[in-house]
Amino acid sequence: MRISGKKILIGVTGGVAAYKALETARLLVKEGALCQAVLTKDAARLVRPESFEAITGRKAACDLWEDERAFRPAVPFGPESRPIHIALAQDADLFLVAPATANVMAKMAAGVADDLLTTAYLAATCPVVVAPAMNKFMWLHPATQRNEERLRRDGVHIVDPDEGELACGYEGVGRLASPERIVRFVTDILSPDGELAGKKILITAGRTEEPIDPVRVITNRSSGRMGVALARAGLRRGAEVVFLSGALSVPPPEGIWLVDTPTAERMTKATLDIGPSCDVVVMAAAVGDYRPKKVETEKVKRSGPRTLELEPTRDILAALSGSRGSIRVLVGFALEMNEEEQRAREKLERKGLDLIVANRPEVPEGGIGKDSTEAILIGKDGFREEVPLSSKDVLAERIMDRVAYLLRNANAG
Repeated sequence: MRISGKKILIGVTGGVAAYKALETARLLVKEGALCQAVLTKDAARLVRPESFEAITGRKAACDLWEDERAFRPAVPFGPESRPIHIALAQDADLFLVAPATANVMAKMAAGVADDLLTTAYLAATCPVVVAPAMNKFMWLHPATQRNEERLRRDGVHIVDPDEGELACGYEGVGRLASPERIVRFVTDILSPDGELAGKKILITAGRTEEPIDPVRVITNRSSGRMGVALARAGLRRGAEVVFLSGALSVPPPEGIWLVDTPTAERMTKATLDIGPSCDVVVMAAAVGDYRPKKVETEKVKRSGPRTLELEPTRDILAALSGSRGSIRVLVGFALEMNEEEQRAREKLERKGLDLIVANRPEVPEGGIGKDSTEAILIGKDGFREEVPLSSKDVLAERIMDRVAYLLRNANAG
């Protein structure tokens, strides 16, 4: 068992999904982890601390001031004891908050420490994993999205919520990730050898910018969020990630080999130079199909109508599929406005891909440049999976699930 003996502090907040934390705790204990729960007062109104104690075998912590000795527990004639929030946080190998309400995420992002859970968070130096759960309107509110991004920048790992039926009766994104997915996420972080350990993955991301003159460029609306999410998913599973970056609207993750490839030409060269030495290549960048045939050496002045002559850029995927080298899994994207599945299947076959992600530039509440999207994963082996509107981190996990499967299958063959 990959996490046997690991100490996991499970923070439970006052969301309706609090009861699912019991199953998460059970699965972690089954994997050999040593678990202890810390509950907010609202969480204790929904799920009894004794239920966690029965599963973990350890007293659940609920309040800094539970009794007069709780803050600094008495140890008869022993060494000086540590305050409870310091002891809980510093002894843990990982701090998991699941479910995390919008309120607790806001307090964590702002550094507010007004209960045992948030105080322990500020004292934690171990990896922190947060699994949000809330109504879809609360999850998509700009304030919550800002708090999520702040937590990511602070190094917190986010298990993005699923889409589905919510307790409030609505349908949409905000449902707590399944206990199985949370446990796999935690295991990938704690395990020294994730399922992609020893594998080298090249990911292209962002948008290329083709210069017209020293100031102006031709580009598109891609933010690079999908590529960044894929890089995070690969890192969590232990892979070495080579990240070919066009222009990004979000920061790339730490721990990658970052290669600056701002134009289609530079991205093509880097992909063909590095790609054949990798186990997996995922082409998630929005590469321009055309570039100006002539680049002006000085800024073009306004002087009435002007014609810009374009020429096609090189097809990176087509070039790479003809010289795969060590590549065992080649993944492409198909951004289509209509008949996306049919056109993606044609591209899958035409370019010799193992997996293709079919999506559209605009979907309700998501799409290009947005945090969320929907897609269809199609494999040359007949695999097909629809991913409903989800965050791009969730989609990245689904893609990496399939990549890991294809690598295992290739090894078995």
